[in-house]
Amino acid sequence: MFTGGKQQNTFNLQNATSLCNIATTLPPCPANTVAVANGILQNILIQRNELTQLAAVNASLGNPTAFAAAKTQFINVINSGVAVRKANQALADPANLALVAGLATVEGAQAQELALATGLVGTVAADAKSIASLQAAFNGGIAKNSENVANALAVCTIF
Repeated sequence: MFTGGKQQNTFNLQNATSLCNIATTLPPCPANTVAVANGILQNILIQRNELTQLAAVNASLGNPTAFAAAKTQFINVINSGVAVRKANQALADPANLALVAGLATVEGAQAQELALATGLVGTVAADAKSIASLQAAFNGGIAKNSENVANALAVCTIF
């Protein structure tokens, strides 16, 4: 707002927090909730790495030696995501039903992804459909885990 040629700053903490979607009336997040949120963020980074590894697998199709190495690395990355998700489930507040359900969705998706990944054989003809499905699944997983972070922190505030 301008008054007499000078800009006047009007800052209202309540307006600022509502703009940032931060509810000041929520209790502070317990350590396990913060750990779950951080773990889910770690899983998103792993999912991005899964996309990178999937591209390496795709590029190696038709080259058995390169494919074997890329597939092994790819499955290792998927398994690291499974381990992180399991840890998140162990820490998640069972009363946070949206988070528990979201992590269960990720669990089911990871099982399907691992099955598709282990079923890859190294040829374009055999693997093209699975690779497309995996790419869609990883992108969907990133979106789901973004929701999971929001659900983890919906009941408390980190500020």
